[in-house]
Amino acid sequence: MPQIKYLSSLYTGTQEEGSGREFSRDPYNTRLFDYPRISSGFVADDNSMFRQHSLYLLTGIWTHFVHPDDVFQVEQREEDLFSSRNKLGLGWQKSREYDYGLYDVFEQRLQETVRNYPFIRFKTARDAVPIVEDWTKTQAFRTDHAGQRQIVYNLNAIQQQRGEESLPGYWFMYVPEADRDQVEQSLADQTQELAFTRFWNGYLAQFSTRQDTLNIPNLYRQRLEGDPDSQKWLQMRSVRITTF
Repeated sequence: MPQIKYLSSLYTGTQEEGSGREFSRDPYNTRLFDYPRISSGFVADDNSMFRQHSLYLLTGIWTHFVHPDDVFQVEQREEDLFSSRNKLGLGWQKSREYDYGLYDVFEQRLQETVRNYPFIRFKTARDAVPIVEDWTKTQAFRTDHAGQRQIVYNLNAIQQQRGEESLPGYWFMYVPEADRDQVEQSLADQTQELAFTRFWNGYLAQFSTRQDTLNIPNLYRQRLEGDPDSQKWLQMRSVRITTF
């Protein structure tokens, strides 16, 4: 079937059994681009949420699949190869025991996802793969100087080579609580969209930009320069760099 271009298998698992795929060309047939799923089902458990957030924070991608027959899989039988995906026996809208259903719990998951990641874009595999394929070809370079970190990446160049309008790139940056104002001020003039959501002991800065160069505060170096014990290490490191 030469019309098939994308393969949505599993991100986790064994490659030889058709799972264990990355977002890249398939290892057994490079004509196919793998777009594997990381989570599935209407009902979310801790393991599913862990996989969703882990992959999204690492790559900016969350792939999810729902089984149409979940509404019928209400009991676990000995001959079943997989555990029940609807252990509460939920209906679509409600059931005898519960006044909510699969639709409600999945909608709640989506709403929570949007609250955590306000710039997430929901797309079909067909529409998402070209974006992801461009992302896999992107290269980024970092230079540090004078308390600033400059990041240069070539996403715009990839799009321009095809004669297409440059699309914004989407970024994550962890920001300690004490540094939010500094980072927000730095990003304000470089971004199209900017939001901060609570994360660990600080914030997850999320932003989009069409620029191919970003300048952000080098928070790590600022902390070292503010620590007397680290200043000697910085001086030694500077001397070592200049000798090469």
